[in-house]
Amino acid sequence: MANAKKQPTTTRPVNDSLLKVFATNLLNANWIPVTLAIEEGQTTLAYETFMSLYKHQYNRTFVQIEKPTLKVTPNKPWMSKGLLISCRKKRQAVLKIYEMSNRSQ
Repeated sequence: MANAKKQPTTTRPVNDSLLKVFATNLLNANWIPVTLAIEEGQTTLAYETFMSLYKHQYNRTFVQIEKPTLKVTPNKPWMSKGLLISCRKKRQAVLKIYEMSNRSQ
């Protein structure tokens, strides 16, 4: 059974420091076109301009990164899905025991 290569997924890292940068970027953005459109009664233009500015700041702050996907099945033909599940459960149990023994020391 040949493994199909999976495409990497994209993600955006979000943390407290990036949220502060995002808030600062929003405060420093030029919102004058939005307020002018509102004053002229052009709500659709105001909304589109607002969303454009907001998305620009969002994409600028929270940059997309590619994250490789983990393989679900190994290259070994004797490893079935059931064995993989058993291996994962045993590994989690061993790690939990290891963490508990380190805490008690």
